Amino acid sequence: MLTLNHRRPPVSKEGENTADDRQLFRILRRGGYIDTHFDYDAFTDFVYRALEKDLPRSFPFEPLLRDIEMLMAQLGVMPFDESSLPPEDPRTF
Repeated sequence: MLTLNHRRPPVSKEGENTADDRQLFRILRRGGYIDTHFDYDAFTDFVYRALEKDLPRSFPFEPLLRDIEMLMAQLGVMPFDESSLPPEDPRTF
């Protein structure tokens, strides 16, 4: 079973496949770890189209990237506002 926080009960139920990305997304939403309007199907479509190099140059990336950032922040993967970071130094690339 998948447990994300020792103070909360497991979020997955017996028999749920947490290795399946679509099912894991539903489990995390049901468990209250994701509370956004994140459109998983649109994200999946974007990833597959990008892998196939089938995205038009005019594709509106900004809304999807904002949603991904919000999702990552909710999951604790990106727990800070990136604008609070100092500017990157190109000499360190």
